[in-house]
Amino acid sequence: MTKPPEAPDFLAMFPYVFVKEVPEELHPVRKIMYRISLLDATKLLKTLTFQAPQALMPKYKACIKKQMNTGILNRTSVPGEASMFVEAKPDGRIRPLVDFVFRNDNTQANHTKIPEQNTILNAVSSGRFRTKIDLSDTYLQTRVHPDDVKNNTIKTPFGRFTSQVRMQGDMNTLGPVVRPMADLFHDELGKNIWV
Repeated sequence: MTKPPEAPDFLAMFPYVFVKEVPEELHPVRKIMYRISLLDATKLLKTLTFQAPQALMPKYKACIKKQMNTGILNRTSVPGEASMFVEAKPDGRIRPLVDFVFRNDNTQANHTKIPEQNTILNAVSSGRFRTKIDLSDTYLQTRVHPDDVKNNTIKTPFGRFTSQVRMQGDMNTLGPVVRPMADLFHDELGKNIWV
């Protein structure tokens, strides 16, 4: 009788991915960054200003302060910012969202296809071990290319900012998540990891 193969030690193989605590800092620049490709760079954003529920204002302000302290947000005078607003999550945290409707209309679409679900399900169903990675903070972990930060501006009740990371509300959401993960895990794709 042959001994079944042991599961790879992914925690040891990818210590920069599987961290004990999510670092409260601006994530490093990686080989693959998020691009904002505007169709017409002369068009400024035109968005309404949203009011945040008064009960969420302390958490909203703390969120902005934390992102400023980590270098994610920087005060700016760049015109054409989009409105940020927040909604409550079931666990008591807040979800910062941005009204990028106008910018999305002026952005080159990124046609990244969703991963092939049947292939993933078939592979996982025959495996001894399976898990999934929680990508709940993926927006704050995806750096914007330095040339495009000027197009990633927001207005809040606490000031106007440029953001060094992707924000929730952008139309091109799948590609910036799939491509860096495929790059990070390239040696294990199709063997032990599917993206």
